[in-house]
Amino acid sequence: MNKKDLFMETLKKAKDGILYNYDNWLMENGMHPDKLNPYQVVKFFWSNPESMINNEKEIEVIANYTGSFLRNRNQLYHIPIIGVNGSGKTLLINVIQYFIAISETGCSYRLEKATDLIKELQKPSPVFVKGIDVLSIDQCNEVKYIVKIIEKRFKINGNAVYLTFWTPESWMNNKLEIEEILPISEELYLSTIKKEDIIIFIERILFAMSNGRNIENPYPDFFEPNLLKDNEFLKKIKDCTHGIPLIIIKLIIECFKQTFLKEDKILDMEILNLSLNNLGICKLSNKMDELSVQHLKILETILLENSKEGARPIELVEKHNIDKSTISYHLNILKDKGILEKKKIGKSSFYKIKENLIPFIQLKLIETFQ
Repeated sequence: MNKKDLFMETLKKAKDGILYNYDNWLMENGMHPDKLNPYQVVKFFWSNPESMINNEKEIEVIANYTGSFLRNRNQLYHIPIIGVNGSGKTLLINVIQYFIAISETGCSYRLEKATDLIKELQKPSPVFVKGIDVLSIDQCNEVKYIVKIIEKRFKINGNAVYLTFWTPESWMNNKLEIEEILPISEELYLSTIKKEDIIIFIERILFAMSNGRNIENPYPDFFEPNLLKDNEFLKKIKDCTHGIPLIIIKLIIECFKQTFLKEDKILDMEILNLSLNNLGICKLSNKMDELSVQHLKILETILLENSKEGARPIELVEKHNIDKSTISYHLNILKDKGILEKKKIGKSSFYKIKENLIPFIQLKLIETFQ
């Protein structure tokens, strides 16, 4: 068969649903292929804030300080909200914005990104909105002069409830300076999904990805509901994901792919282990426990660089006052452990933390240095 005929025949089979591909398999099982990506699932929770099952404490604390400020606007409150990547910082922002909007209290709310504020600050005549009751400043970890930005924003806006959003490494490195200009009312570390809540969280993920399934029974045919009642299966998910929402979402999507590729009729423990391994988190806890303080400081520096390419060894030498051979030795250990990946750009080598591992490194930094 020539290439043209091969293409046309395959195209027709796929269009008619005869060719057995991943998308067809998903649709047969009541799943919507376009919804099987982390962004679409997170978008579902943005649109359905009541469906998210963590952050009750955070919501209560923010509501308490907001109500206190509305009773006495001469007060100043600052609540730093710290969360690892994928823990739901953006979702919490959307939830708070939504609840304030429907509260009928006359409370004004504004969300600003630190990356936009630094651009505004660099203009000859920067313009900032005044008189906001609840001001959220997101992406505080993505700009180097965040202390200056927050100081400027506070001076212009005046008394309010300030919600600032941080990653752990950024907060730990800026906390003392921030506290001098904007005293801390209460620190909030975003909670992860508890083991007892993982079942309902997964059910809501399945519903978010489904093609019109009932929320009471969102399970595809290959996903046996009783599997989540298996303590070993559930414990494996909790232990390996640490209850980080985005990691659980990625894991479910990976389990779908592996179930299809193995041509198994149902998802089982073998596929779960394979999926955890593909995400690089199967035996991650052991690797985290083996990290020395020096390793963690190097990883923290790489995170603080906040560069898409990663960090060069020379930059780490300057930051840690260690000779290049010692830095290279530590970087190679971290690379061999599967934590770092190395990329060559021209004559320079760049090291970055694998994306799926970043929240676990951040949790370890909190545990070690906080």
